[in-house]
Amino acid sequence: YKKEAELMLEVAREYLKSLTSREGLNGISSEGDPNT
Repeated sequence: YKKEAELMLEVAREYLKSLTSREGLNGISSEGDPNT
């Protein structure tokens, strides 16, 4: 169970990282298109 939780945290971390990096590249265009 512990390994599963750690994996979930890692995935969430990578997901957040990609979101922040996208926001940095596209500026704040997420308001118009939250999917991209």
